Amino acid sequence: MSRRIRKAREGDLTEIIRLDDELSDHHSGIDDYFLPASDMEEEETREWLNEIMDREDALLLVVDKGKGKSLGGYFVGEIGDAKQFVAPDREGHIAAAYVEPECRGEGFSRRAIERFKKWFREEGVTSVRLSVHSQNEEAIRAWQSLGFEEYMKRMRLEDF
Repeated sequence: MSRRIRKAREGDLTEIIRLDDELSDHHSGIDDYFLPASDMEEEETREWLNEIMDREDALLLVVDKGKGKSLGGYFVGEIGDAKQFVAPDREGHIAAAYVEPECRGEGFSRRAIERFKKWFREEGVTSVRLSVHSQNEEAIRAWQSLGFEEYMKRMRLEDF
């Protein structure tokens, strides 16, 4: 079986948690605002993923590297009501996305986003948003290559 994007199955959860830990460690390496995986509870992540898999308004996709191999990435998409002050009634949201370094550059993010866009369109959603850390230049370039544009900046105040 060749590498592909597919919908996650319950048996994938341990692998997705491993990938989520890699994402957490990546984020904490960029900014100490984010906790490393070692400071997080695996059971909370498992509950979140189970909830995502059970919801009609959420879709969990994985990078399947073939029979007997570990997963190479995961993507979480959600649909929700938009804020009352924005034009769309409902929005798509890419809540999480991670592709292992060895699988990057193979088009998995593009294929996942195409799958999400098809699902969003079927659900009447015409706007998709996501968040990316301002210092994560590799991810910013990747999202821009998929057509995403910056539209808002988030700011924080700490140690006051």
